[in-house]
Amino acid sequence: MDYPQDYGDDVGDKNIDFRRVRNLNVFFLHHAKVLTTDISDISQWQGGDIVVFPSLSVPPLLTIAFWSTSL
Repeated sequence: MDYPQDYGDDVGDKNIDFRRVRNLNVFFLHHAKVLTTDISDISQWQGGDIVVFPSLSVPPLLTIAFWSTSL
């Protein structure tokens, strides 16, 4: 497992599901450009951008959204 310290797990998951938001977020943290997640200042975003939003739930969860310029 790459970057095990970022997952908060002591052991890797042999049945890892690549669609998990937490796993995708770790990948994005290491390979993506960080932009704002403030929805009142979206001038940095372009169509096709992937945005990871923190939730207000406890424990905090993440939501991954794809930004589109059309409906």
